[in-house]
Amino acid sequence: MEHKETSLFDLIYAACKACGRGINRIICLLSRMIRLSWRKAYIVLPLLILGLAAGIYWTRPENRKYKVEAVLILNGPTEFDVAQALMPIEFAVDANMSETQNLQNLLQLEPGIARVTTRFEHFPVIDFRHDSVPDMIDYKRSHKRSDTLDIVMDNRIAVRFRTKNINSVPTVQQNLLQYLNSQPQIQAAFEAKKADIERFAEFCRVQTEVLDSFIVEFYFNQGTGSQNKVRPWSPGLVVGSREVQAMHNDMFELLERRKQVTHELSLMTAPVVLDSNFALNPEPVRNPHIWRILFMLAGWIAGTILAWLIEDRKNILAWLRS
Repeated sequence: MEHKETSLFDLIYAACKACGRGINRIICLLSRMIRLSWRKAYIVLPLLILGLAAGIYWTRPENRKYKVEAVLILNGPTEFDVAQALMPIEFAVDANMSETQNLQNLLQLEPGIARVTTRFEHFPVIDFRHDSVPDMIDYKRSHKRSDTLDIVMDNRIAVRFRTKNINSVPTVQQNLLQYLNSQPQIQAAFEAKKADIERFAEFCRVQTEVLDSFIVEFYFNQGTGSQNKVRPWSPGLVVGSREVQAMHNDMFELLERRKQVTHELSLMTAPVVLDSNFALNPEPVRNPHIWRILFMLAGWIAGTILAWLIEDRKNILAWLRS
């Protein structure tokens, strides 16, 4: 008995042939459904209209969900610390399932607001230019933390949730910040970081004043010493170099660093603060037009199935009795 070897071309040909048969069957099924809808229009049409009505009701304005998101500035705690604190909120359940792990208890929200606030998520923030300025939110979480080119910022984190009540966004924002800032590990990291920044800011201030007083003394009081290498060239003329060996080679770099530290210290009003208020995406999560079409399609399919059951009821009953 000979065995015929199957080549790659044979596999591709068989796959294309199977796809062709599948497409042909789908076309035949659609044609049968269209003819059945024409014959039993008094059954299919009401269900199609009922599907459209259900779609309109499902996508009514008060039932639409919107995405709300913001970038949080972390003063001390790392992105991992805040992600761990957000975990109970992201996995929050209904109050009937758990008395502790629900939004009413965690965020101190009213039952009506907690019921329409869902799906909390957090995303890393990427710094492309290495200038400590956020450039992009990694919604797909595809950036590797070991990448040295696209740095995942450790002092920024993006938070997003969904809500049906647009007016409740400020309340959720305030309660979420209160929840994060009340966590012991986040408070401890904030206190340690703030103490370090205050010490460094004071160091920069002292060094700037010392350097400024040294320059004033050197230029205006005409001080002489080992750094003034002068020699007489002719009567009444002194030629030479006057060099200053300061601890800081660039005074402007020190001033720029002091400005950055002062700005960072001014933002450290709490462990977690907002870069900007939570912004609401005006486009609903569920597109009303698409969902209405889907509901109409579901009504049409349900109508054709019911019409087929009624039209072939004798054959179906005979098959059931056989």
